[in-house]
Amino acid sequence: MVAIASVADSVTAGDPLQFRVSAKPAPQAELTVTVTIAACNLAQSTASVTIATGKSQATLAVPTTGVAPGAEGCEVTATIAAGEGYE
Repeated sequence: MVAIASVADSVTAGDPLQFRVSAKPAPQAELTVTVTIAACNLAQSTASVTIATGKSQATLAVPTTGVAPGAEGCEVTATIAAGEGYE
């Protein structure tokens, strides 16, 4: 099982927003996880993060240039996208 959680509730505009992607159990080979990112009124995008062999998590840093997470009415969401080797 793969899950995602925000590392902090908010960040200063321009600083990266970090998400922790975790796998349980830890993968027995490198596991690349695709994440769908949506922010304010910007187009949806995808990013990927690789969880190393035997590790249970990795951090995905999402740039906030042009987006102000935590600003009134602005929310950044990240969800696990369908992919191979995880559910």
